[in-house]
Amino acid sequence: MKIFARIIVCVAALLLISACAALALPARSFERAEVFATCSGRLEALAVHDRAYREDNSPEIGVLSSTFTDLLHAVLPDAHEEGVPANQHTLWRVAGWSEVAALLNEVYFTFDAARSMRAANALRERIMQCTELILPKEEPDWVNRVSGLTH
Repeated sequence: MKIFARIIVCVAALLLISACAALALPARSFERAEVFATCSGRLEALAVHDRAYREDNSPEIGVLSSTFTDLLHAVLPDAHEEGVPANQHTLWRVAGWSEVAALLNEVYFTFDAARSMRAANALRERIMQCTELILPKEEPDWVNRVSGLTH
């Protein structure tokens, strides 16, 4: 009886975890394509910045960007069937890139410390929105460093 109860608890836990993960992603393909493209652009901009300005760069960032690009390519056919124009994913990706580039500019090149901190927090939030979709809810150790919260 104890084994049966343990099996039931394990199955219930797996169902709960699966349900929580499923809630994190949008239901429709075009919405998933937008999220994946935006996150790919955000993380690629962060990876380029990290490679350019840090000796101790984090290759994980580039891997995550590639993962989002792969996920994007997986949902694009369905998104196109839902009416997404052929080049829309590029615009979403560029928007994600531009968003991170603007925040990085504020973090590293503004003279206003409060403004820099707000930008660093916003950058961290945007990156965590992406990483939480495919990584455990624990914050990767590189997030604070690359967002400028620890120089």
